[in-house]
Amino acid sequence: MPSLLASRRFWPLFGVQALGPFADNVLRAATIVAVASAAGAAWGTADFSLPLGWSAEAGSFVSMGFTLPIFLFSMISGQVADKVDRHRLLCFVKGAEIPIMIFSAFCFWFGSGLLLLFSLFLMGAQSAFFGPLRNTLVPQYFAGDELPRVNGYFNALQFAAIVAGLLLGSVLTNAPAFGSPQGGRLVVSALLLATAVGGTLMALFTPPAPAPGLSRIDWNVLRVAGRFYRRVADMPRVFWPMMGVGWFWMGGAIILANLPTWVSVSLGGSDLDLGLFMVLFAVGAGVGSVTAGIAASRSGAPMTVAGVGVVLTILGAVLVFLTSAPYDPGAGPVFRMENAALFGAIVLTAAGNSVFGVPVIATLHDRAPAGERARIMGTSNMTNGGLATLGALLVPLARPVGVGPTGTYLAVAGLQVGLLGFMLLRRRQAVRAAKSAAPMPARNG
Repeated sequence: MPSLLASRRFWPLFGVQALGPFADNVLRAATIVAVASAAGAAWGTADFSLPLGWSAEAGSFVSMGFTLPIFLFSMISGQVADKVDRHRLLCFVKGAEIPIMIFSAFCFWFGSGLLLLFSLFLMGAQSAFFGPLRNTLVPQYFAGDELPRVNGYFNALQFAAIVAGLLLGSVLTNAPAFGSPQGGRLVVSALLLATAVGGTLMALFTPPAPAPGLSRIDWNVLRVAGRFYRRVADMPRVFWPMMGVGWFWMGGAIILANLPTWVSVSLGGSDLDLGLFMVLFAVGAGVGSVTAGIAASRSGAPMTVAGVGVVLTILGAVLVFLTSAPYDPGAGPVFRMENAALFGAIVLTAAGNSVFGVPVIATLHDRAPAGERARIMGTSNMTNGGLATLGALLVPLARPVGVGPTGTYLAVAGLQVGLLGFMLLRRRQAVRAAKSAAPMPARNG
């Protein structure tokens, strides 16, 4: 074990995996807080203000800014990861993070909300290429009994990086520093740039990783998407888990897109409260991921574990609605013991979504043919980005029809009830198909 942790296969990729999610979540949380602070201000009258009153739905537009490029570029990134040497590609992808973070720093300093959303779009594009690459490097560097242990280390590290990034991004953005009310922006900018440089240096030390050698890259995204969606649709055992992963992303996107408005309007919370709720959501997701991984491996029935996750998400979302619907925003600080049930409900909702998502993701990885895995992961990432963007867009679109910040949790519960019904229907169909395929017992005489 010590030799594995000290090996060149492990620690550079470990560092890349730590710094990437950390930077992503610092930037996302900082952008949410910055844009939400301009809610109610006319465009151009306050730093980070957006046109058409979009600042009031900061969570939605920040989520879409990050997930839309994942939808647009994932089909290309999967092909690139199968053609270009993966060590060189990792160095290039991580190196691209440096100019993106320099651009983000200028956006923070000059208080431009629209340009900050564009910097998120660029970071989402970088993540679209990093995701399939990371998913193919881990099984290429590690095999046998090393793989589950390494995945465990990486998942734990990613969880810690997400929590730290969300908390620091939300707390530092509007905090005074260096004797200036805008000093927090400078701290966030320096943190983002240092993280990008550190991630690039770590990538340089990863071992060589030759790609399978795809003959050529098809740059026509629509044609590639159509071809691969048809290919995956011909593999139902791969297609439905892939759609399940997309649903997992959509559920998380709806909740996170709704979170800033819910905290500020329904609860009367501050930037710090928003950051703490994001941390609670991340903690729930982390606990759910670990629990699901253990339960799925021990039970040998990952889709049953996923169904339990759907039930937990329904219970959590309903509890959030019941505890926050009568909440008085002027009753005092949000984070106090009287609201423990509300905090627990948020954690339960996030944990349930992860208990659903983790075994579905593992099932997809297990069933994807090895020779096509990177491109299938690209197809999956495109699905994830598309459904996450749809989820973030549904939040502001539902406001005019009466679905407020608190009612959104009831809507999430309703969507999950529909998912549970679909899963039960698929299970019944599978049982019937197995019975019809079973050989008939021979009759005597």
